[in-house]
Amino acid sequence: MSFFKRIFRRKPKTNKYEMGLHRSRQALDNLRDILESSDRIDDELFDSIEDIFIQADVGVDTVLYFVDELKKEINSKKIEDPSELSEIIVDKLFEIYLKDEVVITDLTYDKDKINVYLFVGVNGVGKTTSIGKIAHQFLSEGHKVLVIAGDTFRAGAIEQLKIWADRAKVAFYSKEQFADPSSVIYDGLQKAKNEGYDVV
Repeated sequence: MSFFKRIFRRKPKTNKYEMGLHRSRQALDNLRDILESSDRIDDELFDSIEDIFIQADVGVDTVLYFVDELKKEINSKKIEDPSELSEIIVDKLFEIYLKDEVVITDLTYDKDKINVYLFVGVNGVGKTTSIGKIAHQFLSEGHKVLVIAGDTFRAGAIEQLKIWADRAKVAFYSKEQFADPSSVIYDGLQKAKNEGYDVV
């Protein structure tokens, strides 16, 4: 089950699954629209974010905690542009989602070869945080993990991924920005093969 399906779902006793998915999609659409249309970060924006998540059936206590954590992050990084909040919101939601839980994935693992997992998707959907969390889980299970930064074009992508690799305490491989992604991945896989990594 994907991150956003779980973060917005009703309590387990509900059987209104389709309605829950509709709420999830609508909430994300509304959040994107608000961030794109706002020209400043103020109380009105925070109120709108609160309303979106409450309408998506996220508990009030969770929403208030989330918004408080979001404000702290914005203040610490001195962010003023609402368009920069998308990835921060995803990060904070992921942290709340994984609090006191483990990552549940359908990833297959073959102990006799290097296991390679490729993450793709549009900006702001949580790829970087997902990689960090799943890498940490593989590490905690005793695997030797290498993260390769294949996104060499998006500004800050390499640095952001390295931060999450460091948080997960796993190895990290990259080249300079604008390097050929296929070359980065190829050389990274060679490193994994030569140095005995079993998860990339």
